Amino acid sequence: MVVHRKKKQRQRFLLSKSTHFVVANTMKHALEIYNNEARTELVYLLSLADAVLSFESDNANIVMEKCFCVEVRTWKKKNTLRLQPQGFIFFEENQARMLLWVKCI
Repeated sequence: MVVHRKKKQRQRFLLSKSTHFVVANTMKHALEIYNNEARTELVYLLSLADAVLSFESDNANIVMEKCFCVEVRTWKKKNTLRLQPQGFIFFEENQARMLLWVKCI
């Protein structure tokens, strides 16, 4: 799955387009984003407490296909805890699989 951090102004996406391995951890109520399938390096840990799930729209207010957005209040990048709100956009080529992620979250 491709994950982008959402910028507040101008450009929509902050991260480069690279594939990440995403795990929904039900014990921690969090989304874990790893750099590879072996789960050796945790890139992001997104707390789902008070998180908002939505669909992303383009500048013409048309909902973008194959993606969804999770706005979190607490998140961790590597070893740094962040307490400011941040949006993360998830792209999945398979539309059915993307909808399963939305149901899971």
